[in-house]
Amino acid sequence: MHKSIAAILLGHLLLGGCELPRATDTAPRFPQGATLFEQAQSLRAAHAIPALALSEFSCAAYDVALVGVLRNDQDTEITPLAHFNIGSNAKSMLATAAARLSEQGRLDLDASLQTVWPEAAATAPDKSEITLAQLLAHSSGLPAFDTGRAQEQVPDFTGGDVPVTQATAMWFLQQPLVSSPGKKTLYSNAGYIVAGGVLERITGLPFESILREALFEPLQIDAAFGEPRHLSAADPFGHYVSKTAVTPYIEDEPPIPPYLTAAGNVALSMEDYVTYLQVHLCGLQGRETGLLSAETVRRLHTAALEDGAALGWGITEFGGEVTSFHIGGTGDFTAYVALSPGQDKGVAALLNVGGVPAAPLRSWLIDR
Repeated sequence: MHKSIAAILLGHLLLGGCELPRATDTAPRFPQGATLFEQAQSLRAAHAIPALALSEFSCAAYDVALVGVLRNDQDTEITPLAHFNIGSNAKSMLATAAARLSEQGRLDLDASLQTVWPEAAATAPDKSEITLAQLLAHSSGLPAFDTGRAQEQVPDFTGGDVPVTQATAMWFLQQPLVSSPGKKTLYSNAGYIVAGGVLERITGLPFESILREALFEPLQIDAAFGEPRHLSAADPFGHYVSKTAVTPYIEDEPPIPPYLTAAGNVALSMEDYVTYLQVHLCGLQGRETGLLSAETVRRLHTAALEDGAALGWGITEFGGEVTSFHIGGTGDFTAYVALSPGQDKGVAALLNVGGVPAAPLRSWLIDR
């Protein structure tokens, strides 16, 4: 089932995670006063990027630039409504949905697995005291499962009596811990799969329905799951690097199998992504957003351990400003985002390609 995943990734991370940006990255150079659109054009031309969306935004306003084509062997231009898969950047959406359920009194972020899902805890006693917050902050001690080779170990969970997300979560709970729960920050797709299973168990809803009800519908955003090319003829193909060529991904088998949806498999337009991100930027400034209280947003962006990750976000510091960020990818799509509440500024980049062509956007993110 997973051979195409391994082929796309060529040893890179399956669902890109909270890898700390390097301040030593060379910043891209643009003509003085270059607009966001001109920056997007320059980056696309210089790095063989099929399509690219850039955004700079504040709590109250935003600018978006979109350039490129749906696939690089055809001439159909991309449109503002085009969906990009944001990979692991969707982990913050799972954490946000959990936070909404917490505010509604339907769960406790600090409750143990034994409390919220006793049947699962009974099958893995050494995991029974793991909390939902630890799963969301990558401090549960569960393994990463972030490479194609690791994914080949996972059974096929389709066609069973138990929902795929919950069946996968139960399987991951049987895997050996790589550290004691609550002691270290170790990026883990497995932790988010288990968290998705917990939310399904508590709500009785499929994971996709949870995100729709908790986020997409209240924010009135058009988000979906999986490869954008399957959504409409106006949505882009993903691309990967095959030897030295940027190649459209046209295989029938999706690069991200269904059981990984909770670890990041959401697709949406840049404008809709910014609508979601502004909730976090505004909340971090103490402003009420109507979706979450400012206090809850601050918790989502507070590191659970010293120098660790927050709930769905990486945390770092640039120029004295605390910055929340995430870098996600599916092998054929890449997503970057950073929020600096002290500057009332956010930046994001979405690309329909993975690997080397997407790497310069890390430097663009740092520079902006």
